[in-house]
Amino acid sequence: MPSLLPEFLQSSAPELTFLRHMEEGMDRARQRTVRRTLAGRHSQAPVFRPLLLGYNGAANTGADVRVIEMLRQFRRIFGHVQFEPVLLASGTHFDHAQFEPLRKLHDTAYFPDFLSESIEDYTGVIACEGSMFTSTFSDSLTGMFAGGMGHAAALGHLSVGYGAEAASMTAPLEKFVKSACGKSLIVARNSDSLRKLQKLGLRTRPGADPAWSFEPAKQADLAMLRQAGWNGTDRVAVLCPINPFCWPLVVDMKRAAAAIRHGVREERQHDAISFHSWSEEAAQKYAAYLSGFAQLARWLRQRGYFPVLVGMQDIDKASCEDVSGLLDGALPVCVRGSNSIDEITGVLHRAALIVSSRYHATVIGMSAGTPCIGVSMDSRIDRLFSENELGDWLLPCHAEHLGEMLIDRAARIEPFSDALTDRYGRLAAQQIRAFGQMGLDVMQEAADTYADFPPSPLPDRWDAYLPPLSVRVEKLLCRYSSDAVVNTERYGS
Repeated sequence: MPSLLPEFLQSSAPELTFLRHMEEGMDRARQRTVRRTLAGRHSQAPVFRPLLLGYNGAANTGADVRVIEMLRQFRRIFGHVQFEPVLLASGTHFDHAQFEPLRKLHDTAYFPDFLSESIEDYTGVIACEGSMFTSTFSDSLTGMFAGGMGHAAALGHLSVGYGAEAASMTAPLEKFVKSACGKSLIVARNSDSLRKLQKLGLRTRPGADPAWSFEPAKQADLAMLRQAGWNGTDRVAVLCPINPFCWPLVVDMKRAAAAIRHGVREERQHDAISFHSWSEEAAQKYAAYLSGFAQLARWLRQRGYFPVLVGMQDIDKASCEDVSGLLDGALPVCVRGSNSIDEITGVLHRAALIVSSRYHATVIGMSAGTPCIGVSMDSRIDRLFSENELGDWLLPCHAEHLGEMLIDRAARIEPFSDALTDRYGRLAAQQIRAFGQMGLDVMQEAADTYADFPPSPLPDRWDAYLPPLSVRVEKLLCRYSSDAVVNTERYGS
């Protein structure tokens, strides 16, 4: 069939056109399924080749850590079949060994066209991004994840959302998700998301974020910190600022065409056709937010900390530099892309304090027992802290007098360090246990979907479905999960 891209490019409402194209593609897939009498369960292809939909390759630490842990888990639990996953890449930045053997799709043109032409090449779709169901960033991004799952389900294939967050959505997007994911299995990473998805009538299971079991390479951050001026003894404080006020993205074909004509990328341009939201109000809020982080950095220096600005994604570099520019002496800036995933996560493990607007900086920090203060732009950090009795250490990014409030929290958190480390340990063990159960759930879903899917040789226990664990994580499970029979394999297997 002819490409749908010209209609999308000429549309006055491109995101709605994108969702309609996805709906039409799912209808065609259902018709093909009926014609081929493939209703219900059907035979598994010789190769188990799921398409992984995420946001990988864009130098986004959280997105990559999630999929690294999924790959390690899937390679373990699907080791008894010919498992050949394919990753839809959002860029070319892959700096971890788990990505090396993985087949990656870098150029899929217009996504509805790609699905119509290629979805039958895959035995299912697994959506991997944490911010899976939300209008915070872009309706099209959620439409891509939901539409991919919907196409797979329409063909009777495996259709899973893995470790999903569900937040506020526009009415058209929510309607689309309800339709597209009606036959999918959605594993939610927190209770609020689970309830929201259940209200949409979707089939759900409780789960976790896969990042809790991640282990960076030992000492990977040491040279980076030494080069930044760390003396090896001062307490390291990691600050992870972002620009919370430039979302959602807006698809604007006229601005995109103008940028192409003039050969100059706009300051607020995100990709070829999408632009960050911005206004005078947003600029004022952003200035106050940066000032708050700068006030905290000055206080941390006075208290003998070694503050480091960490960009969890390359897009955060500007915010890190903006904070540093407000100080008399510049702070070290370490940003994913310039620095490796192991360097970035390593400094989070080494830190004595983390103050972050990035969800996965707090997850990785908590999993290592590091005291964390969340500065939240949406429900992700809110839920992580509030659902786990950590609300005292949570602030909204638009809070008045943010700097004073951050200093207050940083001063008060020190005496609670031991108690917080214990609480984080219990939380991490709970989340890792849920991650193992997710492996059991996805294996059962594969068996329910494909009549001749080979039964797993693994014991029917949550801990058998975890990836190989580091010694640190094994010890954590031994301490906080009394029924865990941890893997004897060491991390990196």
